[in-house]
Amino acid sequence: MKNRKICGVPFSNFMLHVDPKSNGNIIYMACCPAWLNPPYNSSIMSIPEDDSGFINLDSLWNSKSMVTFRKSVVDGSYSFCNILKCPYYVSDDLSPLPDRAKELIERGVFEMDYPPSYIQANIDRACNLTCPSCREYPNAQPNPKSYVRLKSLLLSGVESIYLNGTGEIFRNQYLLSALNEITKETYPNLKTVGIISNGTLLNKTMWASLSKGFKSLVKRIDISVDAASEQIYRKVRVGGNFSRLLDNLHFIGSLKKENEIENFSISLVLQKVNIHELLNFIKLAKDVNADAVCILRIEDWHARPHQEFLDNMALPVNWEVTYKDYLEEARKLAVDNSIYFFSNL
Repeated sequence: MKNRKICGVPFSNFMLHVDPKSNGNIIYMACCPAWLNPPYNSSIMSIPEDDSGFINLDSLWNSKSMVTFRKSVVDGSYSFCNILKCPYYVSDDLSPLPDRAKELIERGVFEMDYPPSYIQANIDRACNLTCPSCREYPNAQPNPKSYVRLKSLLLSGVESIYLNGTGEIFRNQYLLSALNEITKETYPNLKTVGIISNGTLLNKTMWASLSKGFKSLVKRIDISVDAASEQIYRKVRVGGNFSRLLDNLHFIGSLKKENEIENFSISLVLQKVNIHELLNFIKLAKDVNADAVCILRIEDWHARPHQEFLDNMALPVNWEVTYKDYLEEARKLAVDNSIYFFSNL
């Protein structure tokens, strides 16, 4: 183990995803499903929850599936990881292994005697946009169970939580209600909250409406944009307003500048329609005071028929070769402007 790089994610992180094919059942995973191989990227990992939505993480964290996954990472095979798509593996920037995990692994133990320190909670699909890459139909109404789901995760002893990648958090009254109840007394272990949003609703008024306890823990805001121009934004963010988004991005940038948050990134899922916008996207990040960009290749989330995905969204064959110099130019532009370039390209 001393000379082998071991990804610390399955020893510290836990991910929950809404399964769009099973009436909103929650799936648990060791990492992003786009970076996993079967069966760890499928709905067979559905978790039990009671009628209220309460999730008991204890049995899941040390389930047979998680133990098997951890062993595949330690033995170096990474059998269940799609290492060609994982940005951490591609960039040789694997998450560190917790010290306690090292001690347990040395003893041949793969059941961790501590709770996950980080949970990515993608637990509701309600959204105000209908992005072609994500969904075919609007998901306007949030699930009432989301309030209890989130409360149960916060009560698990987690130190950091990141939400809500499958929907728009600022469209969801149940998630916001749970978050606005956060205090140091109710969740003493909780240190940070990270937010992923489409940015269309996060303005000065929305920020002012959030509780002090919640805002004091928000250290990271990631905005999924996928465009650098109004023309492309209208195609990839159906229902959004690009001018309003820019205003909101500048506002979030001001939160970063005033040290109300620590990290602000904007993301672009690279696809056929926006691949030419990459350089301008880096410039947009600088303009709005973002300190990082997340650039990921598009994945087929089965929101459309597969052939439609291939025709209209998927990157062209051999795109890595065709755009090699262009991608390097984008990386250099980011570095020159002190912007962290996180990517699996």
